[in-house]
Amino acid sequence: KGARETITRNALAELEQKYPSWTQYPKVLWITQNDGRSMCRCADCKAIQESEGSDSANWLMMVNDIAEKVAQKYPDVLVGMFAYLHTEAPPKTLRPRDNVLIYSALLRSNKRDPVKHYKKHAEWLRRWGAISNHHWVWDYDTNFRNYFQPHPNYYVHPLNMRFFREVGVTGALVQAAHGKAADLAALRAWVTSQMMWNPDLDPRQLMVEFTNGYYGAAGRWIMLYVDLMLASVNRRDDFWLGCYRNDTTGWLELGDVQTALDLLEQAARAVEGNEELSQRVWMASRHIELAWLDSYDEFVKTAQEKNIPLGLPDPVKAVDALAPYRNAWDSFREGPRPAGFDVYFDRLRERFP
Repeated sequence: KGARETITRNALAELEQKYPSWTQYPKVLWITQNDGRSMCRCADCKAIQESEGSDSANWLMMVNDIAEKVAQKYPDVLVGMFAYLHTEAPPKTLRPRDNVLIYSALLRSNKRDPVKHYKKHAEWLRRWGAISNHHWVWDYDTNFRNYFQPHPNYYVHPLNMRFFREVGVTGALVQAAHGKAADLAALRAWVTSQMMWNPDLDPRQLMVEFTNGYYGAAGRWIMLYVDLMLASVNRRDDFWLGCYRNDTTGWLELGDVQTALDLLEQAARAVEGNEELSQRVWMASRHIELAWLDSYDEFVKTAQEKNIPLGLPDPVKAVDALAPYRNAWDSFREGPRPAGFDVYFDRLRERFP
């Protein structure tokens, strides 16, 4: 009770201070949890969690209480809460007030496939949509431990837009990578944005349109590379592609890398002589290069065990070619830990001096 009174008092004070500067709709006062799964487990709170089947019940009770007070003076303000981690599941019987915004954050779902294919997360989204007047989704489009390596979920978020609309979602954010060498970042951003505007579009046609426009004559080869990465990550039906993977172990095999290198070489030849397009193809080729550099020892072992050619470039020369970009490629991973590409490069340089 004391915590709720303090949070309410502070929230209303912040609203009063900031409301005059809010000129855009929607106006949202956020009452949200931090990362992690911290939660009061006293007898009273625990009884609510158990009866309602989710930690979201405690949050929703508090947010509803604050939203009732907000509505009296600020009828155009929504009070927002996350449905995130331990609060992702909706409560059994409680309902958000009309001026409460639910923001579902899908960190724990498998990012290999659209969320509708995963019963638990899909049902939670449907349930929140059924009981809420205002429902947004926060989704994740990258590997936060390595933005630069392949993370083949290229159709997932475009296709998610259709499902979000189906379950009544009215707002979406897709948190993606940053850094100049992030995995096919321009393609991802463009296709997903188009699907946000119109979920009825065909994401593959959009992808073909983008690759042909952005990579020119190399576009068809880039699409073949995309298809190869998707086939590789879908080789095992049970593979789980999460947001926090250190490398491509478990889905990317030596044969995949060899084929990818051949496709990207064909792409480079297709635009030879065009400096701008050649640079774009070269950048797209860094994703698979960083993947095989990080897994080099594993691939050497595979080649030896199977008695097949390694078929990979000289790793020392590959790292040499990255040297000019040591301080130019921004973050390769999420902070606050050392995240600059210089850290990544120095690690590779130490392995391949």
